[in-house]
Amino acid sequence: MQRVAIDHPNVLALGPDATGYLAYWLRSNGEVCALCQMLFTWSLMIDLDPVGYRERYCYQDCVVAMLAADFWDGAPGTEPSGWHRHPTTGRRRDPATGVEWRATLSHQSFKGLRGAGVL
Repeated sequence: MQRVAIDHPNVLALGPDATGYLAYWLRSNGEVCALCQMLFTWSLMIDLDPVGYRERYCYQDCVVAMLAADFWDGAPGTEPSGWHRHPTTGRRRDPATGVEWRATLSHQSFKGLRGAGVL
């Protein structure tokens, strides 16, 4: 993707709430992506609009997130590299091994935790 400045027309079109991001990228289809610091992680927000974003990828490290965005071509059906959590789908990934899983807790899981004295 192409990194762009905050005064790029596609970023300005998002309105004044789009100024709290560390860096911005523009996908070939015109979507704006941005890097945001969360409480415990860094998130690459995909397809920003004036009220939010379509999806995000979480990273443990700011530099890894920036490099992932810099080197991701943004092509449809592809994902940036190096993320450890994709909240939209519930997927998690070990950045060191690439092993991926979906974090889910069912009603039965909660019942089991409660029965074991955890909850």
